Amino acid sequence: MAKKTVDWMKKQLDAMVQQFDQFTLKLPGYAATFGLTTAQTTASRNDYLWTAYAVLCVAQYEAQLRNRVSWRDYLLDGPITAAAAPVPGTGADPGPPEVPAVADGALPRWRKLVEFLKAHPAFTKAIGDDLGIEAPAAPAQTMKPTIKCATEPNGKVFLNVLKDGHDAFTVFCKRGAEAQPSLLGVYTRSRIEDGRPPLVTGQPELREYTIQYRDADQPVGEMSDPCRVTVQP
Repeated sequence: MAKKTVDWMKKQLDAMVQQFDQFTLKLPGYAATFGLTTAQTTASRNDYLWTAYAVLCVAQYEAQLRNRVSWRDYLLDGPITAAAAPVPGTGADPGPPEVPAVADGALPRWRKLVEFLKAHPAFTKAIGDDLGIEAPAAPAQTMKPTIKCATEPNGKVFLNVLKDGHDAFTVFCKRGAEAQPSLLGVYTRSRIEDGRPPLVTGQPELREYTIQYRDADQPVGEMSDPCRVTVQP
């Protein structure tokens, strides 16, 4: 069975910045363990400082933009007020870090450094936990698929399936007055298209789709709940 994996680097920007901060603060304490130089630990800290600055700048500018867009919209469209609203200020620039500017690719450099640490004979899970670079346990894999289906004016049906780490899934479809569903196909991509015309030319057709996951080319888990759509001719 295919297994879900969880990245050690946090996806949410604010959380990732905090994680990077703690990593670079604690890294010098492990310099001797991994044979790192002061230049290397300082470079990693500088990468963090500029990463944090870049994230803060964009967040601040986005907030300023939202404020100005809101001011503009009220100014143009109302409601009518007795006095003018003040023009939003730009705010003070947070100012760049007082360390040399770093080259592009701060996060790939961090990943490369973490890969080096984890491949080192001295690395342990306890060290990884302390540095904040151990991935959390992956959540349980879904064994009952979730499917969404929608039609387009040209009669095509689009299916979206949550794969959740599985290799593939089998799609079955019952059309119109058919008593039993038939195999539509086995797919590895999450979004698929059914462009078949209705069985009876010129008549709308009710379709019912169900799916089941496949791993190592074998069916696994439960059948999904049916997803029903009406295809127009």
